[in-house]
Amino acid sequence: MVIDRAFRFFSYGVAYCAAFSLVVADRISWWVTIPFLLALTLAYFLEGTRLQLSERLGTIAVFCVVPMVLIDWRYGFFGFNELSDELPARLAKLILFLALIKFFQRKSDRDWVFIYLISFFQILLAAGLTISPIFFVVLISYIFFSLCAIVTFEIVRAEKSLRSDGVTVETANTRSRTLPRLSLLVFGTSALILIATIALPVFIALPRVGGAGMGSSFGSGATLTGFSDLVRLGEIGKIQRNEEIVFRARLSDLEAVKSNELRWRGVALDFFDGKSWRSTKRNGVQQVIRNDNNFFSLGAAHQFGTRVTQTIYLEPISTDVLFVLAQPLAVRGNFSILTRDREDSFSRFPTNGDRMSYTVLSEFYARDPNLLRRDFSQLPSTFDRYLQLNEGFDERIALLGTQIAKDSGAKNSFDYSVAVESYLRRSYGYTLDLKAGGDSPVSDFLFNVREGHCEYFASAMAMILRSKGIPTRIVNGFQSGDYNDAAGVYVVRQSDAHSWVEVYFPEEDVWVPFDPTPSASDSSSINDSATISGKIDKYWVALETFWIQYFVTFDNYEQRSLFRSIRNGAFELQETVSNLLTAIKLRFAEWWKQARGDEGLTTSLLAIVRGLIYLIAFGLSLTVAWLTLRRIRKLKIFEAFLSLFKRQKSQNAVAFYERLERLLARRGFTRAPHQTPLEFAYATNVREAVSITENYNRVRFGEKDLSEREQNEIETWLRSLEAEKKNG
Repeated sequence: MVIDRAFRFFSYGVAYCAAFSLVVADRISWWVTIPFLLALTLAYFLEGTRLQLSERLGTIAVFCVVPMVLIDWRYGFFGFNELSDELPARLAKLILFLALIKFFQRKSDRDWVFIYLISFFQILLAAGLTISPIFFVVLISYIFFSLCAIVTFEIVRAEKSLRSDGVTVETANTRSRTLPRLSLLVFGTSALILIATIALPVFIALPRVGGAGMGSSFGSGATLTGFSDLVRLGEIGKIQRNEEIVFRARLSDLEAVKSNELRWRGVALDFFDGKSWRSTKRNGVQQVIRNDNNFFSLGAAHQFGTRVTQTIYLEPISTDVLFVLAQPLAVRGNFSILTRDREDSFSRFPTNGDRMSYTVLSEFYARDPNLLRRDFSQLPSTFDRYLQLNEGFDERIALLGTQIAKDSGAKNSFDYSVAVESYLRRSYGYTLDLKAGGDSPVSDFLFNVREGHCEYFASAMAMILRSKGIPTRIVNGFQSGDYNDAAGVYVVRQSDAHSWVEVYFPEEDVWVPFDPTPSASDSSSINDSATISGKIDKYWVALETFWIQYFVTFDNYEQRSLFRSIRNGAFELQETVSNLLTAIKLRFAEWWKQARGDEGLTTSLLAIVRGLIYLIAFGLSLTVAWLTLRRIRKLKIFEAFLSLFKRQKSQNAVAFYERLERLLARRGFTRAPHQTPLEFAYATNVREAVSITENYNRVRFGEKDLSEREQNEIETWLRSLEAEKKNG
């Protein structure tokens, strides 16, 4: 039966989509997925056979699976715990096993409803655990299969109800038995479009609160080295081998960015014990006040500074730090509290490990080197911590600083800082391998290994400057990242983690950044955008960015921005149309002035000729359009498209005529191959057969529609023939 096969196909399609959603969410591995899909396929072919489990055996299997999954969760006996021990992963496996048992079982209507509910909970679980755009494709497929499954389920259930009332399938509505696949596909697609049309405006209009989805709420979050109050030398070298994305950043002014060195500032660290840096910031944390425009104001702008707006799409990480470009002026985001420590690092509260977005307004303001060279002011006493040297400080570091000052001829803090930065860049090599160590890693780096990564370069520069009484601190953050031109964002990965130095100039009251790490570190992420895999990765990241921006972190600010864009677009369109109409009106007035002879006879003749040319061109355009439409009509493209839907009518006609042939065959009448349907009907000498056949010819070959009254008449004639057979 067509409808039975369609019901089974769409119902199993729902289960396949739900299973794939958990795969996309990374909550079940392929070691679980592949056996499940193979078993589900086997259950599909066993549907309706005697090999299916009885309801009693299915119930026993359920009671066996639940403790088995719990035991696997606790002890890992079955080897399915390679992804994680998180609750969602275990819950996903339990749901899959329960669904599989139901599919192998002989099913009643109640069991099918249970299967649909299980599939729905799988989709719901996956929705809170993934931001992948693939999930959107899976979700659309799930909705489509679910709509078609529900329709066919209701048809099959109605037939069962008819049988229970003693009505045979043949006397029931034959249209339901021959419902073609095309009708289901058209219905499913139309319903899907209707749902999307209604849901999209609702999604855009509904207010947003809190974070974006569950994020990493079930897990521990991604711990990023360098963004805590304690960082040991060598740790950034480990994180730089990780290609996971930390955040994506969209900038308002790319030209301003290209003319400035791009670094994403995270935290600043002021205390060094010889092997690690830590921050004493907790002694001076201040809460930032939110202004009337819902911005947290951070500082005043300079008259000649270049302002750049950054929109940051942050992945779930276990830190409350906000990453910003240097010299931020204002921050806006969906968090209630923003704090600023005395190292100019910013933290948000509450922090729940969710994905989020926030906007930062920063300023690129170039300090005048001449002013910094004349800065010889006394350092405030509270800044002594920026001159702190670790216990057991190696005096060779101070002697190296003296030699650098002598060789460079530096007479002030600024020139000396530039000289140390240049010396380290020029004289030492960059490597991610952890080579320097011992009780004094900085000394080992400077005088023995002479290779290291950014932490060693930054720590060496800080110690050299501090030994000469120049206040410094270490800053941990990220380099610019890779610019994705398809999405228009900078993609910053853990491999872009970086450390640099900030030097304080008391008279100007500013911290100026210096980066002593060689430029080779800027290429830590291999640029393979020219390769096929690189291009695929570029467009995949662009798709993910679009999905995150407009679905995952689409908050109130994004709503207002979108509404402003729509409003501005409408105003621009209205202005364009108005300007076009005004221009046409002015041109016509000018032409009419010339044509009536206000500017002389020659000008009038030229204007009339020009008008005739335009009129002929317009007439030719209408003629070409009319001929094109005629050509399309002759090709019968629209008729071919409509024939797809007319095919259903002919199939319904075939259905009631086949029913007539079966009834006549029971009376001993069989149509010969050479007989037309109407010849055969007249040969039977049965009045009802002639009437039904005439209607059949009209629908099948005349492409006519049957009215409801005619359909009822045909059903009455068929039933009368059935009744005569029973009485005979």
